[in-house]
Amino acid sequence: MQREDVARLAIGLMVLLLPSMGAYTVLPLAAIFLLDRGSRLLSASLAMLLIMRPLLSLTDTNLPQYVIAISFVAAAFSPLAFRKFDSLAGSIIYLFINIGLGYPVASLISGGSISSERILFLVILGGLSGAFLHHASRERDFTVPFGTAMVMWLFSFDYPLPELQRILLICIFALVLGIGAYWAKAADSDAVLSETIVCLLVILFAGLSWFILLLAFYLLGGAFTRYGYSQKHKLGIAQSHCGRRGYKNVYSNSLAALALAILYGVYGHDIFMYAFIASVATANGDTLASEIGETSRS
Repeated sequence: MQREDVARLAIGLMVLLLPSMGAYTVLPLAAIFLLDRGSRLLSASLAMLLIMRPLLSLTDTNLPQYVIAISFVAAAFSPLAFRKFDSLAGSIIYLFINIGLGYPVASLISGGSISSERILFLVILGGLSGAFLHHASRERDFTVPFGTAMVMWLFSFDYPLPELQRILLICIFALVLGIGAYWAKAADSDAVLSETIVCLLVILFAGLSWFILLLAFYLLGGAFTRYGYSQKHKLGIAQSHCGRRGYKNVYSNSLAALALAILYGVYGHDIFMYAFIASVATANGDTLASEIGETSRS
């Protein structure tokens, strides 16, 4: 094990100091910062999160300590999964490491102040976000801890959640769909993670029927990307990577629909349902027009 790996493990273990030391955990982080050059950005990023919490409290804004704790796990322990596995397998192992370590740590630090369902949901969301950011960003030691913390913080407000078993089933269902798309060469590993995040959030906040509509769009888009592919390739307008969709395709077509599904889950107003349908229809029409229309010789 290299010196940098030891330093990262030491940083991860500092999560156990949070209940007693709180923001003063920056002191041992500062020691690691001075001793190991390779993990300095990670130490500094986590220290910034710890310092932000008391500063935000001055404005009556609460950055939960359990959110920071899960970020420690996502940034320090979970990336070790990518050392011996490829991108997709490493991402799945990353997720389960984050769940296995993050859930008990967050439960301990929260002290029963939040439900076990909320902890599980946030740990899953943090794991998926961390795995995605690990792939999508070059400055991983900054984007993974900060990105996972901000995503989990965004969903740390009070809203109803289903029981633990159902949350796990939804996560597994979303992963299976994503892996199927990967094996069918319709999506790359980043798109799998992005689709899993979208699926999890849409089903939890709006229901399975909402995601079925979005899934129909994904299937149509993937199928018609292959339509006339050789002709589109000759014209220089074909989807890159042999038609595989990436995370940019997922978010550019799904982000508005995702936001509307979440708003429906929070406020329950039918206008968000109509807007969701319109958003998916617009994305579907745009995708099919570009994939089919560009092959027309007329």
